Amino acid sequence: MSEDIIRGDIRLCDFGEPQGYTAAKKRPVVVIQNNIANRKSQTIIVTIIRTNPKVGELPVGVKLEPGLTGLKETSYVDLGHIFTVNRDELGIKIGSVNRVDMLKINIAKEISLGQREYPVK
Repeated sequence: MSEDIIRGDIRLCDFGEPQGYTAAKKRPVVVIQNNIANRKSQTIIVTIIRTNPKVGELPVGVKLEPGLTGLKETSYVDLGHIFTVNRDELGIKIGSVNRVDMLKINIAKEISLGQREYPVK
């Protein structure tokens, strides 16, 4: 049986070849889907992680530090790019997101999906 996939896992995901403006190649992602669906579904909802600091300036960006995350450098979760991927496209677990950062990811997700207002400056 395959390893459990848990909300907050940071895993590698193979997005394949670039097509337009979508994610491409192997890159780290955060699992944002709930654990019940993670256990039962053949598809998993994830959001990509980038190293571009400009993502952190966006209301849909969340900064992650290296260390327990398993990331090698400061990186940014980009909730402007949420994907549903096949379970078998997710590779090894490289780390996980702590509770505080998951709360920030939840808020950024709500902003991205229009479920929370963001004050425009």
